Amino acid sequence: MKRLRLLQLDDVKLIGDYGHIFKQLRWICWPGFPYKCIPKNFHLENVIAIDFKHSLLHLVWQGRVVLERLKFLNLSHSKYLIETPDFSGLPSLEQLILKDCPSLLQVHQSIADLSNIVLINLKDCTNLIYLPRKVYKLRSLKTLILSGCSKLRPLEKI
Repeated sequence: MKRLRLLQLDDVKLIGDYGHIFKQLRWICWPGFPYKCIPKNFHLENVIAIDFKHSLLHLVWQGRVVLERLKFLNLSHSKYLIETPDFSGLPSLEQLILKDCPSLLQVHQSIADLSNIVLINLKDCTNLIYLPRKVYKLRSLKTLILSGCSKLRPLEKI
């Protein structure tokens, strides 16, 4: 499976050494991702898109991870997700979808440094209380969806 570029799994839990599978992946679609955190032996350096909607993630990964090619990150409907990752290692990120993550309390301040971000969807993150104010100064941002974020602290006027 050295040439595998797209991997789609639905509600599957892998057992054993599987890190080598991910080395050349470009797109990983895994609804119902079964882990609390993305394991360190998932070699995602070449991934352009991660689609883990309905995951069991509590946090995306531990520490700072560098994925220079990642453009699309979908963690929507991940009801246990507590915090977003440090985005400083994701310089190419264009779309961030965190829709309906009811346990999410805050978005990491490094989101304000994403110079290529076009879309941020936080719809129905009902317990979200903090979003860095600098997010409004992102020049590339075209769509910011905050509907249903009723606990979000007031932000400064634009």
